[in-house]
Amino acid sequence: MKTERFPLWGKVLILQAVFLVLHFLYDWAPGPATAIFSGTNESIYQHMKVAFFAYLFVSALEYLLVRKSLAAPARFLHARALTAVLFPLLVIPWYYTSAAYFVRIESVFLEILFANLATLLNSISGVLIEQHLEKVVFSRGLKWCTAALFVITLSEFIIFTYRLPWLDVFANPPGW
Repeated sequence: MKTERFPLWGKVLILQAVFLVLHFLYDWAPGPATAIFSGTNESIYQHMKVAFFAYLFVSALEYLLVRKSLAAPARFLHARALTAVLFPLLVIPWYYTSAAYFVRIESVFLEILFANLATLLNSISGVLIEQHLEKVVFSRGLKWCTAALFVITLSEFIIFTYRLPWLDVFANPPGW
């Protein structure tokens, strides 16, 4: 019997694999098409973009595999859309944990190990949030809000791939 979603650990492992492929895809095949959904540098923002698209691709695959068994397809889709918006935001607390608690990791090996642990924790958190959101009946307002946030998030990741914003998360805006 099919379930309405991938099991937690199965989805987390698939997310990890897709994240790693997208993380390096631009290095393996640089070009405007791969730049849209893969990391073009090592910035946190690019990791957020990769997380967003990895989650989106895995959720699309999951939908294709379980759509016929879904009792509430709208709940599945709304939960995935809102989680797609939240998923890259989870990168910030998990990735910045090293800067907050360890100041600077000098070893490249330990830095890569920590980044993979942060990615794993990001995936676990996102899938847990998604599973709870799937039980929620979204109001009309929340559906519209989710749709707007999803479209804005998607468009910003694409636009900022080719034109970085003048705003930075930790820098004072020019002229302030």
